[in-house]
Amino acid sequence: MEILVGCSGFPYSKRHYYKNFNFVEYEDTYKSFAKKRTLEKMRESSGENFSFAVKAPLFISDNVEFIKKFSNNVPQIESENIEQYGLFKDTVQNNKLTDLLFTQVEQLKGDAIIFYTSNKVYPAPQTIKNMNAYFKKIEERSKNIDLFWHCFGFWDKDSINEAIAGTKVVPAYDPLMDEDLGNFDVNYYVMRGLGNYAKGYSSEALEDLYNLIMRKSVDSYVVFQGPNQALDAKNFLELLTH
Repeated sequence: MEILVGCSGFPYSKRHYYKNFNFVEYEDTYKSFAKKRTLEKMRESSGENFSFAVKAPLFISDNVEFIKKFSNNVPQIESENIEQYGLFKDTVQNNKLTDLLFTQVEQLKGDAIIFYTSNKVYPAPQTIKNMNAYFKKIEERSKNIDLFWHCFGFWDKDSINEAIAGTKVVPAYDPLMDEDLGNFDVNYYVMRGLGNYAKGYSSEALEDLYNLIMRKSVDSYVVFQGPNQALDAKNFLELLTH
């Protein structure tokens, strides 16, 4: 069982970060697209044992109104065709971004892709249908890549399972805040804070997380978010190694 622990983005210098953690959820691909040389340089400097989970572009996964907030300065987005983006629709625009996503994962030699949907994305029948078809479509391209999806908002367990049915996509969730979503060969835990995004985790909470992961006994990615993410991740990593 391998447990990867890190932060959502780099909370301080990359050089220092690589010395402390073995994993990062790479955010620069979420609202924009990184340059090839940037990704290759990052891969070289991180070391071969370091893992990247690439955050998929919101322009593929979210709804149009949310997309419009971030699309103005992104040259890859066709503003005249903005309605063709998002909600995992099978459109030329989404397919182009998917190609770019996998190119960037390849350049970074990423181990995982994590899709996020905001609380503006609802479990409507067509959205669920789109998601399931999209996840099946990218499966062939992701043989050696773990695929995850984390949803905010009003998704229940049945709707989540319907969206990922028959695919290799694993639902990511906060195990200390959310309903247990089942047993999978690998897990992705998004640690959002115990009801207070700005508040760090107590030693007792981290021990609860540790015990839960031990009970599941499968490979796990553990990503901490929020202002205290670096300290939380460090404390949890120390718990794992002692």
